[in-house]
Amino acid sequence: MKNTENAKKTKILYLDNDQSHINTFVKNFDKTYDLLIVQSTNQALKLLSTESSIKVVIIGDIIHDKDSIEFLNIIAQEHSNPIRMVISDHNRINELSEAINKGHVYKYICKKIDDTQLKVILIDAIKIFDLEENNRHVYAQLNNEIERKQEILNIFEKYVPNNVLQTLLQDNNDGVVASQVKNLVVLFVDIRQSMLLIESLDPKNIIRILNSFFNLMNECLTEHSGNINKFLGDGVLAIFGAPVSSINDTNNALSCAIKMLYALQRFNKKWKKILPQELKIGIGIHSGDTIVGSIGSDEHLEYGVLGDTVNIASRLEELTHNTPNSIIFSQSIYNGLTKHLQQSASFFGDTKVRGKEESIHCYIITEENIQNLYD
Repeated sequence: MKNTENAKKTKILYLDNDQSHINTFVKNFDKTYDLLIVQSTNQALKLLSTESSIKVVIIGDIIHDKDSIEFLNIIAQEHSNPIRMVISDHNRINELSEAINKGHVYKYICKKIDDTQLKVILIDAIKIFDLEENNRHVYAQLNNEIERKQEILNIFEKYVPNNVLQTLLQDNNDGVVASQVKNLVVLFVDIRQSMLLIESLDPKNIIRILNSFFNLMNECLTEHSGNINKFLGDGVLAIFGAPVSSINDTNNALSCAIKMLYALQRFNKKWKKILPQELKIGIGIHSGDTIVGSIGSDEHLEYGVLGDTVNIASRLEELTHNTPNSIIFSQSIYNGLTKHLQQSASFFGDTKVRGKEESIHCYIITEENIQNLYD
């Protein structure tokens, strides 16, 4: 029965080598608390290592002992949760001060204090322990929640560009990016003759190659401040200028496209043994006003782009079918380029694209042009 009662009582570790002091302390507090009495610091440390529920540690009148000072230092470092108190009438101030400071002692109590006052001090010490213990649990829960949310964000970043995610987190928008019209650069890149790839390889290798290709395209886009907006089976729709715009969006987009062609050479060497033939791509780029923002149903949203600019960029990419490993872009892109990049392009012609009445002034950069830019 006594063990059951003790299990419900607050545990107090009392260290003292004076038996009369121990007897007095036990007499006054044994009925109220589960007392763990030790007469050496080694015994105390063993108990602290095995008894995790000790709330208060009291050191009796042996504070002049260097072992006791070191003991307080150790428990402050290794067993910091219990509230530490010293009961002493010792008058060697320097040693007492050292013990209190090193051990982060909650309270120094004079031996002359009466039992009623000591009871009040113990009650307060236990309340402080309970409050700190609750704070530790709350902090641990918050920390776990933060880590969990970070894990979710890390997963979410694989589906949503980081700068879009930051916009969602910073704005008070209930997880919806408000639709707006922005001047964007839209880039389409597509694998030529992808059906040959699908028909020649087993599904596992198809996925390996496509994922490697998409990783390469994403590296190029990230390097040039572009975002993948959507994967299109064997291609990519990318944008420059949303959610964050830059005066360099046009130059970044064309530089990115050139880097894609250049990087494709390394890609083909890497996968030479598996590919039925070298992978070839086509890239189309156009700029203009574009609707951008959250698009979809209440249950499923995506950060999407709509409008004529997107359609024209897609049609320009289609024009590369006869000139694989090339970039075809519009006059609006050409006008925003640096002179160096303009000189790398050739006039492709006034071209009608599917769905448009008017012809579009187009420019082209072929695989042969890009070597000079990287030599």
